[in-house]
Amino acid sequence: MADIKILILAIALDVSATSELESQITSHNLVISLVPYVYHASVIELAIKHKVNVVTTSYISDAIRDLDASAKKAGIVVLNEVGVDPGVDHLYAIKKIGEVHAKGGKNPLGFKFSWSPRGALLSQFNSAQFLSSGEKVEISNKELMGVAKPYFVMDGYDFVAYPNRNSLPFQEFYAIPEAETVIRGSL
Repeated sequence: MADIKILILAIALDVSATSELESQITSHNLVISLVPYVYHASVIELAIKHKVNVVTTSYISDAIRDLDASAKKAGIVVLNEVGVDPGVDHLYAIKKIGEVHAKGGKNPLGFKFSWSPRGALLSQFNSAQFLSSGEKVEISNKELMGVAKPYFVMDGYDFVAYPNRNSLPFQEFYAIPEAETVIRGSL
């Protein structure tokens, strides 16, 4: 373990100071970015420029998704959504869907809570896209809470559910092509 500590360096810097950020990125072979999500695309752009791998705990934003081809061309790995939420929640979903497929079932009652208060509130400012009965549905952020619905699971488990961000890629990601409705939501 002592040898590993020599290879790891945690630093603090002002992420908006581009020249300092770039200097740090160029002097390392991996960036583990724990900055606020709005800065990840800037970090990744510099990492692409200098061919440095990046890991973040944040959702894949449109700005990050737009950098995918450049990252591949640079030959680097940009690994996102590797925290608890997002991250471990995807692993749990894949595990549960695999168990359901193995049993020939379609609709298990298996849920968990994973959230941060700030993230839960900020999610209400996002637009949403999802699949409903085979049709793509888009909801603007201004209309999002207007489509929130009561969601009854069982006695003592009454929630309000609303779609959260873009659910469309999860049909492929979770290997559920048979699903006609795919909604990544918040309760």
